[in-house]
Amino acid sequence: MERVIDFLSSLDRRVFLLINAPAHPDPFVLAIARFSTSWLVVIAALALAVVWIVGRAPRRKALVLAGAALVLGLAINWTIATLWYHPRPFAVGLGHAFVAHAPETSFPSDHGTFLWSLGFGLLVAPALRGLGLVVVVLGFITAWARIYVGVHYPLDMVGSLVVSTVAVLAARRIEPFLLRRVHPLAEDVRARLAALVGARRPG
Repeated sequence: MERVIDFLSSLDRRVFLLINAPAHPDPFVLAIARFSTSWLVVIAALALAVVWIVGRAPRRKALVLAGAALVLGLAINWTIATLWYHPRPFAVGLGHAFVAHAPETSFPSDHGTFLWSLGFGLLVAPALRGLGLVVVVLGFITAWARIYVGVHYPLDMVGSLVVSTVAVLAARRIEPFLLRRVHPLAEDVRARLAALVGARRPG
């Protein structure tokens, strides 16, 4: 087992160095990576918020499953991070870092888990399968970007893929509960917000 761990760790570092930006990267590529590192998560979240607000009932039901997968995925991430600290590449002097980041544990990636939990959760729902595919692709772009700028290892992203898959499978198992209990609550919150906005709109 120790040999397997050493092999994976060595492979992880080698692949990281292949993807990580050189000391003097192309400014255009670096700008894309910096943007993707943080903002693709925000764009995906805003897009899903819009769907929740203006989308039809089947799409809002799909968001309940994806949202549950997200919560489960981030909970798994938090548990792993609490039990095991894995230093980020820049914390051990590996490669080049081009964004500021706290030296917290790197495995698995919260950004990757965020996007892939939502994306895979939507892929299993016919009403939002196309959007789910887009979010999954954004997850892969974010994974590349966060390795490129030096804040994650490749295996951090593989870990996020595994966590997200487990989270979606778990959410599917409790889907009847989600639709029976959580979906009505989400619809009630949406209706109350709509009523509040309508009441404040000038007549």
